Amino acid sequence: MRRNIRTALTSMAMLAAAGTGVASAPAHAAADQYCAVIVGKERDADGFSKVLSEQCSTVSVQDAHQKSKAAGGAAMRADTLLLQEYEHANYDTAIYNFYGASGPCDSEGYSLRNYVTVAGRVSSMRGYNNCTQAMLGDPAGNYVFHSLPTAYVGDLMNDNVLTVKIWRG
Repeated sequence: MRRNIRTALTSMAMLAAAGTGVASAPAHAAADQYCAVIVGKERDADGFSKVLSEQCSTVSVQDAHQKSKAAGGAAMRADTLLLQEYEHANYDTAIYNFYGASGPCDSEGYSLRNYVTVAGRVSSMRGYNNCTQAMLGDPAGNYVFHSLPTAYVGDLMNDNVLTVKIWRG
């Protein structure tokens, strides 16, 4: 457990040092309310889990997921739900889902980032498929640990979750 926390802190510190990690939303996300992202274990240039496919929808996160799988092709059929973010406390109104093309969380986990438009809406979240721990980061460089699920991310992170490191604890 101590190694996992040290690894998570090191990862998040590297991300903070590399810049804000702010991702701009795809043009279609501005009008769409729900999004789904499929990520792999491989890291991008900023140290985040590489985005393999992402789509948004005005209908639901499930519709966004189906679009994301279709856009990703055959490799996206085996994705695994990792994290679901909600707009309100107590898991009210799912707005953003992360799926792992490389399977469930392990001790290394996944490093995720929200679009600014999503970061300003997250109030609660649930982890799935062994994703039991999370370290949330805001744009100012503050970090908070949570066990998943968490019905409320706390006053500091409410509507301010820019980065999320998830792993099996």
